[in-house]
Amino acid sequence: MGEHPINNLMNTVMENIKGELKRDITINQGSGPSANGKQMEITAGEIMKENDVRIFLMNTDTDGELYVSTKSGAVKLGTLNNAEDYPEFRKDEQVKKTVEKYIDAFENQDESYKIGESTPSVYDITA
Repeated sequence: MGEHPINNLMNTVMENIKGELKRDITINQGSGPSANGKQMEITAGEIMKENDVRIFLMNTDTDGELYVSTKSGAVKLGTLNNAEDYPEFRKDEQVKKTVEKYIDAFENQDESYKIGESTPSVYDITA
């Protein structure tokens, strides 16, 4: 498969459960055309598309850039053509249930698994 390309995706943050972020952020995803241009390679889940609404489980590199590093790092909740419709989208029972599951996991995470200090994101406005 050759070298894995990186897609840089502009995203609008609708809500964030960990601190506050700037509204528009770039997320790096290991996916895109292969080196020979004959196939698509995906190293971190499915390729994200325009208007996807997702929960991101993000990592930061040493420079504070955000990236999706696992196949479960960008959980798709649905598709939304207009950001103004997000409050109504968020009321959907399945969406609420999924979001609450991730909020609960975040609030009750086991800190003993943490190794070293976290690098704040360059998009974090509280850092």
